[in-house]
Amino acid sequence: MNKTVTLLLSLTKKEDIPFLQGDCIGVDRGAFFALTHNIPLAFAVGDFDSITQEEKSALFDVYKNRWVELPKEKDQSDAEAAIRFAIEQGYTSIILLGGIHGRQDHFFSLLQLLHIFADYPIQIMDSQHLIRVLEPGLYELEKTHDYFSLFAIEEAMISIDDAKYPLKAKKIEPNNPLGLSNTWINHQSVRIHVQSGLVLLFLTKDEI
Repeated sequence: MNKTVTLLLSLTKKEDIPFLQGDCIGVDRGAFFALTHNIPLAFAVGDFDSITQEEKSALFDVYKNRWVELPKEKDQSDAEAAIRFAIEQGYTSIILLGGIHGRQDHFFSLLQLLHIFADYPIQIMDSQHLIRVLEPGLYELEKTHDYFSLFAIEEAMISIDDAKYPLKAKKIEPNNPLGLSNTWINHQSVRIHVQSGLVLLFLTKDEI
């Protein structure tokens, strides 16, 4: 049975709320965001170094029985620890909110986590983007955004049909940006065949 959880990362914003699915886990400041926006949490996870002691106390008062405090000095980010914790709790589908805003090094680390946890359906989302890994297989892509891009994170063989820029069994290396900024034709579904390797899919919308 599919069991979905949304991880609210530290930079989760009000406009991210419509993308909540399943249970919610607040990660570091994301837990305090949930508290102040009346979003119930299954757990609060993090080292909580991005909130004040007063905010932490208020959060602990509510979630002390669902509290997972991490050490401030560790060999993994709060986001990675929260993903591992969610998997341990039996969640099989994970959505990350609040990960695209802010520092780009933090965002890049999330892309690396998609690779590390490629066996799990994890999506990074906000109002403009949806990012996920495609393993070998056939995919039918409905038009939910303005553009899609495909980047190999391991050497990949990719075919794209019914798109503006089709590909036929094209080998793409991780350092090749060939798959940037493709789009749909007349709202017709795009068919993607990942014959081998791992591919990072970006669905993007123009800025409003």
